[in-house]
Amino acid sequence: MIDDEPNHNHFFLSQESKLLQSDSFSLIVECSLFFDQSIVITPRIHEPFKSSFRSYGDLPTHLLDEVVFLQGLVGNFFHDIDGYDTLYIEHNLTDSANTYPRMYCFPNQGFLSNLKQKLNFQLLSTSLFGLSEAAKKRPYVFIQTFSGEQNENLYEAWVGLVNNGDKEYLFSILESNKEERYSKHDLKTQFEMWIRSIPKYKIKTEEDVITLDYIASIEQSNKIGYNQLAQAYQGTWVQEIYQEAVDRFIKCLPKRNDPLEILDVGCGPGQYLKVFWEHGFQCVGIDSSPQMVENARNLFANSNTAPQVNNISLFDLQLAPNSFDGIWFSAVIVHAPRRSLPAIFTRLREILRDNGLLYVSARLGHGSTVRREGRIFFYFTLGELETYFRDAGFKIIDCWTDVMDRGTTGKTEKSWGYFLLGKNDQMIDSIGGPNW
Repeated sequence: MIDDEPNHNHFFLSQESKLLQSDSFSLIVECSLFFDQSIVITPRIHEPFKSSFRSYGDLPTHLLDEVVFLQGLVGNFFHDIDGYDTLYIEHNLTDSANTYPRMYCFPNQGFLSNLKQKLNFQLLSTSLFGLSEAAKKRPYVFIQTFSGEQNENLYEAWVGLVNNGDKEYLFSILESNKEERYSKHDLKTQFEMWIRSIPKYKIKTEEDVITLDYIASIEQSNKIGYNQLAQAYQGTWVQEIYQEAVDRFIKCLPKRNDPLEILDVGCGPGQYLKVFWEHGFQCVGIDSSPQMVENARNLFANSNTAPQVNNISLFDLQLAPNSFDGIWFSAVIVHAPRRSLPAIFTRLREILRDNGLLYVSARLGHGSTVRREGRIFFYFTLGELETYFRDAGFKIIDCWTDVMDRGTTGKTEKSWGYFLLGKNDQMIDSIGGPNW
């Protein structure tokens, strides 16, 4: 039952109905005081962190990754059913200690431009991952948009630092822009029909609640995205070899008389697989995209012999322990959620022989982003990467950084980190600092 009088401690008073639950969060549809059409992203009731964090500025990065994935899901929903961009609002303006993070998502029908014109407090450009640093524990309202039309730069985001006198002003603006596009029942029905028709989300229904498998959905979304972009990816990268990385990798490989065995994880169209094959190594390539596997096999169609290329999941590497002298792990971590990395690096260490070498390249930055075609990208700081390597039992043999000025979908400047790793038999507390 919605109260007659606004209660601004709760920001939005609502009747709720659950749409979906993921590993750590729920999507609920609200008949709210301000937005009858809103979908809310909120921590699941049973999760212990729900009582520990009062706003999204308090959440650790691996949980924010899941929030961004759900933002993309909701953004795709509103775009598909109505053609609208999505607007997200989150805040820490409540005076109550018994609250928890809630992100409100609704179609942006000119609302953002009206809101920005009327707000009388400062807006700082930031992302969800920079929210904590930008707000610095001060009262804020976070505003973000998602465009379903572009592959790059899907998001614009601001944090507004709010003085106590701004609160009532903000609430009055929100209330004056209230639009009743959907009833709770209509939105719930539309969402359930929509998500069951979208193959990139791995869901099941239990006791009338749709449950989304976050890791499996990440993998499926990336797989569909790369299947869709396989031709463009091949045209961009099949002749593109980062020779410096290849030379450093080969130089640091172990030495022996028999041909070394190399595993290319996430081999894509097979350009590096071909390089190592031509150097005389015994090679195996794996990729989660069936179309990429086919493209890699076709690269050797005119050869008398060819490396084995298999369709294998990054999250289920069923390969024999101690079976490879070198593992090429190029631009794969960019599609792996943070919570999956400890298991992935532990498994790579098991597959690698004792004197073997692991090459890793990763996009540098903060947070994650979702592309319209389905791919999800994760960005890491050097400190994060060093921690993952150390905790999995690796030591850094060599490392460097570089900037790339293009991508599969066009021109874009990207900072990358490159690492050559060996097994560290004595688990240590810290790695000798890389010379960046």
